[in-house]
Amino acid sequence: MRCFVWDSACLATCTNARLEDGNKTLTGNTNWRPMLAATEFSSGRHSWNVRGKFWRHAATGIALREVNRGSEVGEMDTVRVFGGRGNERAKFFRKQVPGLTDDSVLTLTLDCDAGTFAIAVDGEPKPELTFSEGIAGKAWIPVVGCNDRHSSVTLTVKHALDNQLSDGCVVQIIDCACLIYTSDAADEGL
Repeated sequence: MRCFVWDSACLATCTNARLEDGNKTLTGNTNWRPMLAATEFSSGRHSWNVRGKFWRHAATGIALREVNRGSEVGEMDTVRVFGGRGNERAKFFRKQVPGLTDDSVLTLTLDCDAGTFAIAVDGEPKPELTFSEGIAGKAWIPVVGCNDRHSSVTLTVKHALDNQLSDGCVVQIIDCACLIYTSDAADEGL
């Protein structure tokens, strides 16, 4: 299973930002410089959720590994991002999502095979905002950029199974069966 967190190596160029919650939350001013995740997708269909604070100064999406880490996220074709009001300088590679609030959960869906990158806000698809040019045939990495010390973007639950597990569980999948071992089971001799 891939580690789906923001990559702390990116803090070298995002010096006014910090990672929290086991690198799942980026908080602070990156001067719109890209903070990449530690996960890369080149085939298949992948979805993940993010929750932002102060969306006026935050954008999230996907980037290629060769993204210019010293430039503004959404400036070049190595990035496709979505953000809230305040992103009115939106360019072809950065789209404004109307009505985002601090409670909004964005579901980002990258379909590498179909060559699309789509967004849903609080479960409602926004097909008019889908990126479809230049996606296919490339390896993409989730990305975020902010330009205010009060803004943050958090990677939230990625898989339904994540909700069902508690801390300290060890999961092993054998022939489509899920065995869960906890310290409570060990105390009972199981």
